[in-house]
Amino acid sequence: MAVEESTERRRTVLIVDDEKLILNALQRLLRREPYDVIFVENSRQAYEQLNARSIDMIISDYRMPGVNGVELLASVREKYPRVLRVLLTGSLGHDDFARARQSGDVEAFLQKPWGNAALLEEMKRLLDVQAGRTA
Repeated sequence: MAVEESTERRRTVLIVDDEKLILNALQRLLRREPYDVIFVENSRQAYEQLNARSIDMIISDYRMPGVNGVELLASVREKYPRVLRVLLTGSLGHDDFARARQSGDVEAFLQKPWGNAALLEEMKRLLDVQAGRTA
């Protein structure tokens, strides 16, 4: 019996965080997931990746040197409106998140420390909605 090959392309997720420990933890979590994941340490590297390839989702830390996560995601919304935008942080106040969410700059917010299951479920839910599948 032949194995049916999927014609659906793998989704690409860009993770932006200036803390190597966070990037390492996310790399361990996502290494067996069905995504192509790119890890970068700042907004400049994030823009390079966004300009170089098709990105489906960006997950960004809030507190980073230079451009913070909300500013980065707002810029991504302007330049790459189909890219899903998720903020991952331990330092954003409720009012800041509400403003970012209301403006449409952020589609989801995940708190540090995150629960692995919750992070994976939210990624899958958003990517399924983007692909036109019900979550």
